[in-house]
Amino acid sequence: MIQTRTQQRRIIEAATLDGSLDTLYWYPVSDRGGGRTEAVGVNEQIPIVRVAPDPEITQHDAHIMLELFKQKSPELLLHLELTAIDILEEGGFKYFEFGTSDLICPMCAAVGWESCICQPTLWRIEEPVETTKNQERERITL
Repeated sequence: MIQTRTQQRRIIEAATLDGSLDTLYWYPVSDRGGGRTEAVGVNEQIPIVRVAPDPEITQHDAHIMLELFKQKSPELLLHLELTAIDILEEGGFKYFEFGTSDLICPMCAAVGWESCICQPTLWRIEEPVETTKNQERERITL
């Protein structure tokens, strides 16, 4: 299910209140129709951007990452969503923090995923995570 901006704002507010903001990450997703989304990655890894310490600034960084994917794959309908790091870890997904390391693509040998000529990889992740705010529950799905 696609996250709305209102849902994202509520998730961030709840995480700020309960001290879990440092466990939230922005990641790129592709709209697959019917309200379904799939995480977008490269070299079998999902790039993520930590929401903490300032969600507004880190969302800007995440948009830069998203624009790189849009340039590489203009046919995909891409946007940003939020996830908790434990969803990625429990699901066994490989990920890396955008801008923190250079990767060498095993297919095209590019240094840094930004210069990789391979097509992005898509994953469908079904498992939801829940967060609370004033005893209400918001569902976050990757």
